Amino acid sequence: MQDTLTTVLAVAAVLLTAVLAGLVYLIVLLRSRKDGGELAGLLAPLQQDLTKLDQALRSEFSTNRTEAQVSLKSNLGDFRDGQAKLLDSVAQRVQALSDSNDARLRDIRESVDKKLGSILEQLQKDLMDMQKVAVDVGSLSRVLTNVKARGVWGEIQLERILVEMLTPAQFERNYRPKPASKDAVEFAVRLPGPDGEPVFLPVDSKLPREDYERLVAAQEKGDVPGVEAAAKALEATVKAEARSIRDKYINPPHTTDFAVLFLPVESLYAEVLRRPGLVEDLQSAHRIVVAGPTTFSALLNSLLVGFRSVVIQKRAVEIQRLLAAVKAEMGTLGALTDKVSERFELLAKDFEAVTKRTKLIERKLKGVDALPQTEAAPLLEGGDLGDDGA
Repeated sequence: MQDTLTTVLAVAAVLLTAVLAGLVYLIVLLRSRKDGGELAGLLAPLQQDLTKLDQALRSEFSTNRTEAQVSLKSNLGDFRDGQAKLLDSVAQRVQALSDSNDARLRDIRESVDKKLGSILEQLQKDLMDMQKVAVDVGSLSRVLTNVKARGVWGEIQLERILVEMLTPAQFERNYRPKPASKDAVEFAVRLPGPDGEPVFLPVDSKLPREDYERLVAAQEKGDVPGVEAAAKALEATVKAEARSIRDKYINPPHTTDFAVLFLPVESLYAEVLRRPGLVEDLQSAHRIVVAGPTTFSALLNSLLVGFRSVVIQKRAVEIQRLLAAVKAEMGTLGALTDKVSERFELLAKDFEAVTKRTKLIERKLKGVDALPQTEAAPLLEGGDLGDDGA
């Protein structure tokens, strides 16, 4: 459409330029001739040409405008169709993207719901476990508050270690080391004795909880005088328990000349070790060895190996004496062997003489005819031969 309008305007411009050029020529001509009649004669054809030109221009412009309108309507229709198709395509793509996003969002929501569900279930389980732990801790605290229950707890822990390391025949529960006394130690480890009889090692568990808790509380507060006072109280309690074990349960030769004080808490055992000179005093003055859950196993192994080495050493001495006795008997056996050898030599000489006599008799009887076996057997019987000689 724009190309057509440009063409029409170019044609009109050319025509107008020609008309203007003609008018300019006429004006110049008229001025030169000054003749009106000739001017009228010249203007009449020019006016006719202008009228025709105007009609042609109007007709051409009308035609071009109609074509332009038709072309514009056609182009507008095509443009609207293209726009409609483009909108449909865009709408389809937008719908496809929306459906895809909806599907992804559903998958993400389902995945998130599942993960959140599993996390909530795990949190509920953890919460229940924490509640159980809280209940167990409360129960343990109530147990440890009671002195008798504390002793039972330490006894259970000690028994578990003994069961893991020893056979049921290697230790006894509630052993009475003094037959005349009713005092019974919690456990007694059966060790091999030097004379073949077992020797028992008394092991008793103690838990001075109050003194230890006061010590820990003072340490957390930074109370130096309180720490010293609590430590001295704990030391005094441990010494009192050691004296009680010594007086009640050590009874050689039925038991060893020392006993074991078992502390069921590692931190308590470490605090006892930290007190200067306490462990050495317990060993020298009270013949008590202090052990915790970790060190008791090593102590028990070393004691078993030590007592077994003593038994092996005693057995080695017995074996040496037995070998000495065997060596003494070997001398007697050598003399008997010499006598037997001499007798064998005499027998060999006698056998050689018998062999020679037999060969001699065979040579003497070489000319005698031999009887059949059936006849010779009755003659060689003792009774028949005696009758013939009479």
